[in-house]
Amino acid sequence: MRSQRELSVREQEVNQRIIRYQYGAKVYHYTSVASLVGILSKREIWLGNTATMNDKLEIVDFIEKLQNAVSVDINPEKIGVCNEFFDKLYNRLATEYPFAFSLSTLDDNAAQWERYADDAHGVCIVFNTSVFMNLFLYSGAAFNKVFYQYDIRKHAHYKILKAYFNTGKLNEHHFTTF
Repeated sequence: MRSQRELSVREQEVNQRIIRYQYGAKVYHYTSVASLVGILSKREIWLGNTATMNDKLEIVDFIEKLQNAVSVDINPEKIGVCNEFFDKLYNRLATEYPFAFSLSTLDDNAAQWERYADDAHGVCIVFNTSVFMNLFLYSGAAFNKVFYQYDIRKHAHYKILKAYFNTGKLNEHHFTTF
C-alpha cells in the first residue's frame, strides 16, 4: 500500500505532465460500437498491436524522420554508429511490436470519427486524463503523444540521440523533458 505522501507526489507528477503536454482534463477514445460493447461487457481495455494499426505515424514514420534528421545533424564520423543503432531498432520492431491504446485530445473531430469510430457510426469514450495517466504510468506503460509535427528536430528524442551520437554519452538532464 502506498503512503499518502507517495500518492501525493505521484499525483503532482501526473498533473505536471498533463500541463507540460497540454493534454487537458479529458482524453477521448474513438471506437466502434462493437468495441465499446466488448470494453463494457468484459470490463477490459485492450491495447492494439502497432504493427497492425492503420496509422503509420504511430511508430515507423516517426523513427524514419528521426533517423533522417539525426543522420544529417551529427558528426559525419558517427554515421555508421547511428545507422547501426537504427538498424537494431528496426529489427526489434519487426519482432517486438509495441502495443498502444490510442487517445485524442480532440473531443469532437471529424477525422477521428471517420478513421476510428466506424466511419462516424461509432462512439467516443471520454476518460479523466489524470486517472488514465496514473493507470498507465504507474503500471510500467508509457503515456506519450504521437508526434505529428513537421519538424522532428523539435522532439526530445532528436535532441537526446543527436547529443548521444556526437558525444557517446547519455546525459541525465536530457530525460527531464519526458
